Amino acid sequence: MLSIFKRRFGRAVPSRPNVASQRLNVRLGLLRLEGRDVPAAPALSGVSGRVLGDYWVVTGQVVDDDAGNTQVNVSGSASGSATVAADGSFSFISQHSGSGTITLQATDTKGLNSLPQVLNLAPMPYNLPPYIVLQITPGERRMVTIAGEVFDEHPGGLTVTLGGVVNVSTTTDEHGLFSVTLDVSHLGNVSGLTHDAEGLASNLALGAITTLKPEILNLTWSLIGDTCTIRGQVNDESPEGLVVVFDSSMAAFAGMTATVDAGGWFELSETIPMDQTLWATITLQVTDWWGISSDLFSVNLV
Repeated sequence: MLSIFKRRFGRAVPSRPNVASQRLNVRLGLLRLEGRDVPAAPALSGVSGRVLGDYWVVTGQVVDDDAGNTQVNVSGSASGSATVAADGSFSFISQHSGSGTITLQATDTKGLNSLPQVLNLAPMPYNLPPYIVLQITPGERRMVTIAGEVFDEHPGGLTVTLGGVVNVSTTTDEHGLFSVTLDVSHLGNVSGLTHDAEGLASNLALGAITTLKPEILNLTWSLIGDTCTIRGQVNDESPEGLVVVFDSSMAAFAGMTATVDAGGWFELSETIPMDQTLWATITLQVTDWWGISSDLFSVNLV
């Protein structure tokens, strides 16, 4: 910064700084700071807990821009991490039948923490509604196993009704566990509901039967004599028995198919007439058991 000097009595004296200008600059700097986007910390809402038989069941909701990826930590008389769903709802279940105190705190993906919430748990002298959880596991082709657990003072022998894209009922064992394996026709949501011996309804547990789009990978081709062989692999939850469909301007491969083995591999060999030009583009596509098709995969024979 260049200072402006005045000559007075033979000495160079610096001019007084412009105080008003400095104050204005400071004010503008503060305004710029105040205008910045400050990320909001996550929050916990609707947190509640109850003692059901030999278990503590704690539920609540995370409020955050990315609630489904927020971690809820539990400490105190029981410790661990809650299970957080995509919508931010969470549950924490611990085998603990007595009284105690726990503290819950959420940490989001930016490292920001919620205010801690303290929760006191103690057995109640009256009946409480049961709590149910679901776990969905895909099997071969369209077979799906729906399992879960009911938490209650008396969890055995309760009827669990499963709805959504399935419609079936099952009964819990003496520990509250249940499991059914079904041949399901559609992807979609599954719900689970039960009532205890006194008719109190549980929460409505939700899950989903989903699948990933199949992929064609590791494609190679070879030409030995007049025989062209194309080999590749299908990545899918249940690849065995899927059919890969070929299409090409080359008549030998147009409309041909290959069946996928248990390891996901397929192979097709065709004879190329000597008078036919080898150069061609061959496209491949596979459709899984749910009717979901892969992206088209192309290979150029040159």
